Amino acid sequence: MKIKCEREQLLPAFQTVSGVIPARSPKEILKDVKLEVEGDTATLMATDLDIGIRVTVPGVEVESPGVALLSGSRFGSIIRESSDATLQLESDAAGTLIRGERSEFRLPSANPDEFPPVATFAEKSYHEVPA
Repeated sequence: MKIKCEREQLLPAFQTVSGVIPARSPKEILKDVKLEVEGDTATLMATDLDIGIRVTVPGVEVESPGVALLSGSRFGSIIRESSDATLQLESDAAGTLIRGERSEFRLPSANPDEFPPVATFAEKSYHEVPA
């Protein structure tokens, strides 16, 4: 997976999703956020096995689609504290590389296939509330 996106688009979505991450968990993978990239959108997902959340971030430049797990605490700190306007994320089996204009970080990553599924919302009738 390889994407390029605006930090200001990704930050609020990541903060919303990371609100579900449990402070303590017997499963370390629940402390991660799953990032699925396809087309021109990125979907962030998190769950504590009781509550699950999905947030779609449109307008992402996708060089190669894929899936990655991002550490909720580490990636959260990077994206909050970064002064870079644009971030590039590259993920492979070894981990995830986050590049900014003046910074570069490498995070270890677990197997995204082990992340528990987060249900989709398929209802036709619903009401949206602004966040």
